[in-house]
Amino acid sequence: MDEEWLSIAEVEKSTGIPDRTIRRYVAQHGHHLNTRKNHRNYLIAKNAVSVLAQIRDQYARGRSSDQVEAALAENGVPMMITVSNEDATPISLSEALTNLRQKLGDSLSLIGSEQHQMRKEMEFLREELLEKLDRQQQLAKDMERERNRMLDFRDKELVLQVRKLLENKRRPWWRKLSRQA
Repeated sequence: MDEEWLSIAEVEKSTGIPDRTIRRYVAQHGHHLNTRKNHRNYLIAKNAVSVLAQIRDQYARGRSSDQVEAALAENGVPMMITVSNEDATPISLSEALTNLRQKLGDSLSLIGSEQHQMRKEMEFLREELLEKLDRQQQLAKDMERERNRMLDFRDKELVLQVRKLLENKRRPWWRKLSRQA
């Protein structure tokens, strides 16, 4: 996309618009003009000269800056955005938005796939956690059964010992001696 670039002096000669007026137009409406800054001077694309003429015409009709902007938009004059790259080639706003929309779509797609992967990992971790919880619950039940079994055994032993003691208390003292001997 090789553009022909004109200096402000060349634009002034071809259009009859004074140098200071062109600079004011660039400052106020530069987003509609395909321009490039070359040190302290502006270079204006040859195809932007017609836009400068439209701006001049609007001001000649006594319109304000906002009305000129509205008229340019109505006439379909694209807004230009300079994207930083090797050659700093300006592109139209619609191209920039299309590129942005494409990159946004790619990013959203990537985010979507990452979310899907995270959901899978979360489901895997959830299942693993549920399995561990089930094992812990089973272990707790087993431990409770073992504790109850040991308590039952202890209780039976205690009852047996208490019975022996009671049985020994009921016997007369001489039988107790004969048994011990």
